[in-house]
Amino acid sequence: MKRFIIVLGLLIIVAAVVCVGGQRLRSSLFGPESEPEAVVLDQEAAAAVRRALRARGQVVPVRWMTLGFETGGRVAQLAVQVGDVVQAGDLLARLNTEALELEIQEASDNLATEEAQLALTMEEATPAQVAAAQAEYAAALAQYEKLKAGPTEEELIVAKADMEKAAVALQKAQAEYDEVAWVPGLAALPQSAALQQASIDYERAKANYQILTMPPDEAQLKQAESEIAAAKAELESMKAGPSAAQIELAQSQLAQAQTALAQAELRLEQASLIAPSQIVSSTVTDIAVKEGEVVGAGVPLITLADLTEFQVETTDLDEWGAARVTLGQGVEVRVPALDNQVLPGLVVSLAPQATVLPTDDVVYKATIVLERQNPALRWGMTVRIDWPIPKDMQP
Repeated sequence: MKRFIIVLGLLIIVAAVVCVGGQRLRSSLFGPESEPEAVVLDQEAAAAVRRALRARGQVVPVRWMTLGFETGGRVAQLAVQVGDVVQAGDLLARLNTEALELEIQEASDNLATEEAQLALTMEEATPAQVAAAQAEYAAALAQYEKLKAGPTEEELIVAKADMEKAAVALQKAQAEYDEVAWVPGLAALPQSAALQQASIDYERAKANYQILTMPPDEAQLKQAESEIAAAKAELESMKAGPSAAQIELAQSQLAQAQTALAQAELRLEQASLIAPSQIVSSTVTDIAVKEGEVVGAGVPLITLADLTEFQVETTDLDEWGAARVTLGQGVEVRVPALDNQVLPGLVVSLAPQATVLPTDDVVYKATIVLERQNPALRWGMTVRIDWPIPKDMQP
């Protein structure tokens, strides 16, 4: 037993020596041991790097625009077709202008009237015109005085005599009518017509006499006073000549007529869709209307584009990638439709505001200018874009 304990102790000492020696040997060969550092791979950041390094985009013209009429109406003429090359000032389409031409004619006639009115206002009254106005004033005054005073004794005597004479004639016609009243077909006899005419004459004479014997009507007196005032004002206006207010009013009405004509002419001009000066030479790429259709003001109808120079716009650049894009940065644009040809480009703009897609993804549009063009490029071709990320921006 004592021997076993001694042997066991020796074995423990040997094991300790071997362990210490092994540690010292490893230290001498590899240096002191340290705890291994955990390597954490941010999978999301790595995926973001891959997305930022490669984005999708599409080919678009550098210069293009969609045009529509500034006023609504029915399209009477389409002067171009898809594929036509147009220059600034060329006619593209025209609306029906029949109603607009009538508006211009009406406005022109009204302008001529206002011009004549101004000329008439500016003229001084001639002696003959003053005399005529004086006569009208005197006549209005006399009519008022006559109405106010009522009929003269002579007028009453004449009116009463006319009434009595008509009464005698009526009695005579009645007697002659009574003599033939038994004859068949009485209505066709001359006595019947004579009685009817005599009755009318008597009623007229009686009404005239009654009117003369009535007191002056208040409404008639006021009307006569109004006519006197108007005639007097006209006479005084002719004697004094045109006032500053009259001239100003005529000039204002003339200016309004001129404005109305200018507006009608503008509407007629807007009925023609013209290629604007911003596009010197362009190709018609789309027409969204047919002849005979009714269109509204401002509705996009015809698209023009300069197809000699294209650029690229990204379609899926996310916010992580946008934060690492720099203006002037060089990129490689790969065009799958052209056998993956690579075209060098430069980032020239980055949208300051994001676009939220229907999938709720947030993207930013970056615009890339191509350093060289390829005649085979077409509007809408899809591309892949690669660009390096600065080291200080990498995760």
